[in-house]
Amino acid sequence: MSISTIIALFIGASIFLGGLYYLLKEKEDKESRRIYQITTLTGAVLLVIFVLKALPVPV
Repeated sequence: MSISTIIALFIGASIFLGGLYYLLKEKEDKESRRIYQITTLTGAVLLVIFVLKALPVPV
């Protein structure tokens, strides 16, 4: 696993967890909730992509 993949995993996890934190914190504000849902979804997609990239490929 390369250092760039590790960094990308950290970034994806940070975006996901940050979005989730603020989504739960600002759950009463409709506009904020929409923004943080998009942020959380983006982080989750990045995290899944880079986790799949980090897995070994069977030959």
